[in-house]
Amino acid sequence: MNLDDLSYESRGGTRGDHSITVYALSTCGFCKKALTFLDENGFSYRFIHVDLIPVETKNEIKATLKARLPLRRHRRHFPPRGLHPPGLGKDPGPRVNAMAEKTTEQTRLFTRMVAQKQGWELNPDTEFYDSLVDGLTTNFNRYGYYLCPCRDSDGSREQDRNAICPCLWSHEDVPLRGNCYCALYLSKKLVAEGGSPSSIPDRRYGD
Repeated sequence: MNLDDLSYESRGGTRGDHSITVYALSTCGFCKKALTFLDENGFSYRFIHVDLIPVETKNEIKATLKARLPLRRHRRHFPPRGLHPPGLGKDPGPRVNAMAEKTTEQTRLFTRMVAQKQGWELNPDTEFYDSLVDGLTTNFNRYGYYLCPCRDSDGSREQDRNAICPCLWSHEDVPLRGNCYCALYLSKKLVAEGGSPSSIPDRRYGD
């Protein structure tokens, strides 16, 4: 497909010396940070939220990008193999299930309970934490479960089960790396030392 035919949102800035296109998730705290960085530094760019477009179009985008770019598994890149339940686009229509929707306060309580149970700390960056809570809440109200806000859906709860918060890999990543993939949960050691979360590989689709 021709990627230039997609419906991007454009941001004008004083710095147009680079051609920048961002494929982001609307729920991801790091994606929001990236867009904010570009805005604050005056870059002109275009972006599209891939979790808000029909699955057929998304599959074409992935195939095109995979042919053009080396596949990497760090979280700052286009989510590999991300799918949505059929029909989910900018107008997602009916919820996937009939479970009651969650409020942000309910999601905050959920994250606090997870952190307490696992012996972890919540990200102390209030603004970033709030963005992750918003993303988790959005994902629950889309899919009926707390899909990691920095990962796209593979189409069903069964396919997404390992990426439901707290994700399968967080139990290894937090103690070894200091934070989980989306940096919602941090190790007590990292927080005590005043450290910052680091970018870690997404092992959802391989080692």
